[in-house]
Amino acid sequence: MEGGISVRSPLAVLGLLMSGMAWADASAVQASMPALESSAPLAVPAAPVVAIPEAPKPAPVVEPALGSVPFRVDYRCAGAQQISVLYPAYADADSQPIRLRWKGYKYRLSLAVSGSGARYASSQLVWWTKGDSAFLSTRGGRMLVRQCVAQPN
Repeated sequence: MEGGISVRSPLAVLGLLMSGMAWADASAVQASMPALESSAPLAVPAAPVVAIPEAPKPAPVVEPALGSVPFRVDYRCAGAQQISVLYPAYADADSQPIRLRWKGYKYRLSLAVSGSGARYASSQLVWWTKGDSAFLSTRGGRMLVRQCVAQPN
């Protein structure tokens, strides 16, 4: 008995709460409730056990080996000109041409002999790079685009 009110059944308390009765009226509700015949605790049915499968583990991220894929470099040049070059993978650089895009046209240039830097040539054009700098000229030596600088991706 707590605070002068004895409640024999949790159902009585639930009934009080649901009906909105004050705790002072608990004894009236208690008197109308039949006594529990057993002092055994109420059995609560067990919830079914459900096996939750583990989430599949994501596939590991495999980075391509450095130099194993083609890559693009965009250049900004004097006179607000732009050139974009798709270079082959390093492993294929000796045998695959570069693809150069300038003024909406596309050109294929093959690796050529160079004393310094990397030089690519076609029957019409020469693309010469050294570090982040490059220029484009005709096969005859006339400068078409100068002061090209590779832009960070």
